[in-house]
Amino acid sequence: MILTSNREGAPVRPPRRLTHATRTGALFLVLISLLATIPAVTLVMTAGGKAEAHGTPMKPGSRTFLCWQDGLTDTGEIKPVNPACRVAGRVSGTTPFYNWFSVLRSDGAGRTRGFVPDGELCSGSNTNFTGFNAPSKDWPLTHLTSGATVDFSYNAWAAHPGWFHVYITKDGFDPTRTLTWDDMEEEPFLTVDHPPLNGSPGTVEANYSWT
Repeated sequence: MILTSNREGAPVRPPRRLTHATRTGALFLVLISLLATIPAVTLVMTAGGKAEAHGTPMKPGSRTFLCWQDGLTDTGEIKPVNPACRVAGRVSGTTPFYNWFSVLRSDGAGRTRGFVPDGELCSGSNTNFTGFNAPSKDWPLTHLTSGATVDFSYNAWAAHPGWFHVYITKDGFDPTRTLTWDDMEEEPFLTVDHPPLNGSPGTVEANYSWT
């Protein structure tokens, strides 16, 4: 699933025209693993204006968020338990776990397909998050029920009001294979206009939510 967002004050454009966003825009990519029928979800966020927005899906959860939850100890130290999270830690170290909300490319300028190479969708081509690109069936899951109502929650580490466009992988995607742009559906299955902000930015509880 890909989710794109235009920042408050930026003109509303359909997803395929996001390449015309300002060069100071920000691009975010995060991978979420779901059930076998929809095992991978990618987040792409583009923003006009100053690139200062941070966040990531918490429900359904991104790989970085779920691995942070998986490895968080009572002392605040990160010790991944999930096998895929442990591999990510060996590749990229534990810093990405503490910064689960910041899969950021400040030079994105609205670019998605072609700017972020195949195989790097989960890290946003951000070298700090390379370990989260690894194909695996072991990534933490958010289980969804077909036909049911789904509540979405996107962390607002920095306030970033805007429009969200949500995409999903094509039927038959195999999470043990490298995720590519061709694995993604062409059109969003959901678009949300300025969902409400809950809580104070800069906290785990701060989020934009919609159903």
